[in-house]
Amino acid sequence: MQRFRLSLCTLKMASCIRAVKIGEEELYTIDEPDADPLEHNTLDELYDFDFEDTHEGGEEVPDYLWCEGNADEKPPEPERWIDKMAEEVELKRLTKKEVIRCAVDGLDDSIHKTLTTRFVFDWRLKPFKTEEGHEVMRWMRRARLVAREYAFAEGKRDDVFSPASSSHLLRPLPVLYLHKLSQYQLADLKSMSPCILGCLDIKDAFLQVPQQQPLRLKMHGGDWVVCRNIPGQRVGARAWFDHISNFLKESLGFKACVLNSCLLRNEQMVVLVHVECR
Repeated sequence: MQRFRLSLCTLKMASCIRAVKIGEEELYTIDEPDADPLEHNTLDELYDFDFEDTHEGGEEVPDYLWCEGNADEKPPEPERWIDKMAEEVELKRLTKKEVIRCAVDGLDDSIHKTLTTRFVFDWRLKPFKTEEGHEVMRWMRRARLVAREYAFAEGKRDDVFSPASSSHLLRPLPVLYLHKLSQYQLADLKSMSPCILGCLDIKDAFLQVPQQQPLRLKMHGGDWVVCRNIPGQRVGARAWFDHISNFLKESLGFKACVLNSCLLRNEQMVVLVHVECR
């Protein structure tokens, strides 16, 4: 599943009511803060995106985005031109994945709704192959394009949350696995492949989901069209859940549990879909 984490942080903002005590009962508010997160220097203070590092198809990271140094300590912030190069690498990656494309005059004139974005930068310790063919660990400067959509600006919506899985749904799976395994052993079906209990993590999950409607994006002096969801969009978690569950139903004959749609099964297997968005 797409790994996407929302880290809590302390924002410097005007004092506001967080709790109200009525008799012996204390009630807490869930109102959105009035402060504008866009005023912060970096979204790193608000979001912690745990992206998969994907450079498929032989795509190489340029040498100037690598940095030697102590593996236990991240390098300092680089010069701006290095981050600009990291942005170019990210745009090429998203274009190759058909997440974004350049807008075409005449063809895309009907697309008016826009999306605001920004780049989030970080250092990642990754394997680096030297000219001698040796593999060493070095820091890689990375940029990721993320959307800027906030509840306080867009209002309340009921289509942004993925159905929630739980430990109560997870517990029956090992029991079912052991039950099936015992059936294989009792029937002495050594010639058949035994059942498997496994976990599958899907890389760049949100990037696979088509936009409900194409969006315009202006950056790097150009006009772009966003064709697939990108991290940071409020609808991302729910859209990904609908995308993967519809695929399982239509292509593999799965049926969802009536009590909780995160649990699906067909004649061969049972699947629990968990979309991590916390």
